[in-house]
Order: sequence, then C-alpha cells, then structure tokens
Amino acid sequence: MCAGCGGNSDFPTTPLAISSTNNSPNCNNALFKIDFELSAPVISKFVVSPNRGCGPLTVSIQDFSINADTYYWDFGNGQSSTSPNPGPITYPQPGVYTITLVVSNPFSCNLSDTIRRLVVVRPTPSATFQYQISCRTVSFTADEPYHTIYE
Repeated sequence: MCAGCGGNSDFPTTPLAISSTNNSPNCNNALFKIDFELSAPVISKFVVSPNRGCGPLTVSIQDFSINADTYYWDFGNGQSSTSPNPGPITYPQPGVYTITLVVSNPFSCNLSDTIRRLVVVRPTPSATFQYQISCRTVSFTADEPYHTIYE
C-alpha cells in the first residue's frame, strides 16, 4: 500500500511507528502491525502409572496440561473421557495401548495440543516346569522355554 507519494507523508501513523515521514522521492510503502491479544500456548502433558505390567492392568492418569480449557482422552481400548483427570482405567487383555490426550483453548495462540503415551499389558506369566531328582540334585526344565525371563 502506498503510504505517500512524491515526498508526501499523508499516511496516518501511530506513536512508536518506525517512521512517520516519507523519506523517498517516490512512493513510500506502508507497514501494518496487528496486535493479537492471545493467551499463552496450550500444552498437553500427563503421566500414566504404571505404564506396563501384567493383565489385567489398572492404571492411574494424572494431568499436568497447561492453559487447557477442554480435554479429550482416548484410552486406546474403546473408552474415552472429557474429564481433566479421569479415573483409573483397566486393561484386561494383553497388548499395547495408546492413550491420547487432546487439550484445547480457543484463546491460546496454538488452539490445541496432543500427546500420546503407551501402556504395555503383558500376559500373566505361567510357571510350569518338570523336575528330576538325582541323588542330592534336583534339575528343573521349563515346559515353555521362551518364558524363562519375565520383567
């Protein structure tokens, strides 16, 4: 936009403008400053505890989001909530579940933020084995050798 031509300074300015005069012998370009009064960004943050274990696994969720106005939780098991701090969630079956939190605030500069956390539910371990006694020695053999170590 032309802010004045031929050395004229006829474009209205406000205090603290970069320049209120046209220092060009030709057209001077205008610069517009738009001041939005938006609040701080909304930040999605939560902790799930415990985040892994044997099924059925019940987890607690604690929200630490900043500047959030609305909440949407997806627990990865068909359940959801709009509560800031939903109650305990139980995962009865083994698997890897993704908990997703979307927080929003229409007056923040970023409008919404999303975070995801994993919950790992393992099968309940089985301890089936065979043993052999030979004199004073007892030897054990696992029926399922791939279950020799369990976290």
